[in-house]
Amino acid sequence: MYAGPLPPAKQLEEYEKIIPGLAERLVQRMEKQSDHRMVLEAKVVKNDIVKSYVGQFFAFIISMSAIGAGYQAIISGQNPWGIAPIVTSLIGLVTVFIVGKKRHEKSLQQRKEN
Repeated sequence: MYAGPLPPAKQLEEYEKIIPGLAERLVQRMEKQSDHRMVLEAKVVKNDIVKSYVGQFFAFIISMSAIGAGYQAIISGQNPWGIAPIVTSLIGLVTVFIVGKKRHEKSLQQRKEN
């Protein structure tokens, strides 16, 4: 057994003796697989970024709607019913930002360790 995408050099040399050109074909296959993996990883990262922005946009819309509804309730004289959605939305937004920042810091720390 060996670790890695290619067998050790001696084993490649033995393959080449048995079937000429096999070592080159194995190297080319490994390079194609590596390129394919990098393309897929780039797509995953791009999709994660898009999902993040879409989620932030909808969270903003929902929060602003709740704050607007709360403001409208306060204006119409229903203070307790108006304050609740405003406070809840603000607490939710602050919580999301704190949790997001902690996850980002944890991710950065894990990257440094690797």
